[in-house]
Amino acid sequence: MKQLSKVIMTIGAMIVLLAACCIDSPGAYGYLAGAVAILGGFIVGVGYGLGLLVERRRVYALYIVKVDKPDVVWIEEGVAPVQQKGTK
Repeated sequence: MKQLSKVIMTIGAMIVLLAACCIDSPGAYGYLAGAVAILGGFIVGVGYGLGLLVERRRVYALYIVKVDKPDVVWIEEGVAPVQQKGTK
């Protein structure tokens, strides 16, 4: 999914670049190129949002794994271990 988000962002960036090349066209074509550039920007935003969701889901999954294993001290992510009943 992370690679898919990068591909979507790259496609959106290419759309923006190609539309930006035609932005100075005369008449309605310039407005159309501007609209296509804006749509390409939205596609880049969708790819970026997908990447953020994937990363957030990965961090949440790591947190669940860490909570399931309370005997291990997890320093890297800053998540404190959870004490089980009957342990000190």
